[in-house]
Amino acid sequence: MIVFGSGDRGIRRVSASGGEVSELLPLDESRKETRHLFPRFLPDGRHFFYRSHNSSPNDPPEIFIASIDGKERKSLFKNSSDVYYIEPGYLLFARDTTVMAQPFDASKLQFTGDPVPVLENVAMVTSTGRSQFSVSENGTLVYKTGGGTVNQLRWFDRQGKEIAKVGPPGEYSDVVLSPDGKRAVVERLDNSNRDIWMIDLERGLPTRFTFGALREDDPAWSPDGTYLAFSSNGYGDKQSIFRKLANGAGNEELLSDAVSVQTSGMDWSPDGKNILFASIGEKSGNDIWVLPMNGEAKSYPLLKSEFNESQAHFSPDGRYFAYVSNESGREEIYIQSFPVGAGKWRVSTNGGWVPKWRRDGKELYYEAIDKKLMAVPVKLDGSVEIGSATALFQTEISLGSPNRNAVTADGQRFLINSPLQTGQEAPFNVILNWTSTLKKN
Repeated sequence: MIVFGSGDRGIRRVSASGGEVSELLPLDESRKETRHLFPRFLPDGRHFFYRSHNSSPNDPPEIFIASIDGKERKSLFKNSSDVYYIEPGYLLFARDTTVMAQPFDASKLQFTGDPVPVLENVAMVTSTGRSQFSVSENGTLVYKTGGGTVNQLRWFDRQGKEIAKVGPPGEYSDVVLSPDGKRAVVERLDNSNRDIWMIDLERGLPTRFTFGALREDDPAWSPDGTYLAFSSNGYGDKQSIFRKLANGAGNEELLSDAVSVQTSGMDWSPDGKNILFASIGEKSGNDIWVLPMNGEAKSYPLLKSEFNESQAHFSPDGRYFAYVSNESGREEIYIQSFPVGAGKWRVSTNGGWVPKWRRDGKELYYEAIDKKLMAVPVKLDGSVEIGSATALFQTEISLGSPNRNAVTADGQRFLINSPLQTGQEAPFNVILNWTSTLKKN
């Protein structure tokens, strides 16, 4: 039996020899669960761990243990790390950049002692909280060193030549250029707090833009550069949409709290009348929604299906939008008319993420699976004509956000959220028979 999770539903199962997929553990509505991820079996082949996420951005993921028949389910602790069971009876998991080992009775499914640190300075993917280590049943452990994911914003030309660095290194995710190209906004992790920062591109000077103790994400400029929209969970337990003057004056204004925003990017239409965002449906995956800016602020679904749709960006004329969908079985780039109904076109052929338009609408950019930056000629003239994709250059884009690169209006330069040390991937460290150093309490 194979059990697996996904980004929009509970644990499912399928026979290892193939056959029908069935639901094993549905999402628990009372806990506001949104997805189950990363199941891993215990040695008995009957019980497994998995990670539960809910709709409250303030509430960390929770590690559960469940049975293959779906009749047992037990919470162990809250943590975003993967969990491994190893003999002689320990659970391995990470807290920030430290890997911990805690005595665990696999027959009684309970801890029997306190956790102790076994590895320090282990790399972690900040956006997901996943620690970069793994362990095998025969006592071999592999890991990467390093703290959180520290990045550097870098300008590149179309040939992939680095032009300049922008601002100081930091744990950045989103990066979005202002309409006049003079500023960029980023989401930045600082002391475990996610805020939006404004960067003066000429001076490389960052200034904090939001000051909430919660999470601010998904920055999107108004077409005239006057306002910045963003999502925040500062209004109850939902990730809601706010706006604030881009010069930093005044307080943020709540635009909508009817639907919880899924942090996968937002975009403001060229005429200023609508904002596109993503939200998880009750019986679907990520859906694309529209927030009208007409004063009523009542959002509605634009694309709603059993598949995941996200990362929607308006074309410069506002008549179309590019987005990502997994309807083909993997994530690909599509273009649809706005409003939906007049046409739909597939852009990428071998997977893609993060669609971005050139200001004149004649070219669309996206990231391929191998991190190559792709350019596609597009003609928007009553109908849509899509040319052949061309690889511009190989990037070292830091994964983990839907806006990890930005393109200038003329399509000649790209601001990319890159690793601090480009071309110097941290090596894997391997420890053999490391469990012999553990003494069971």
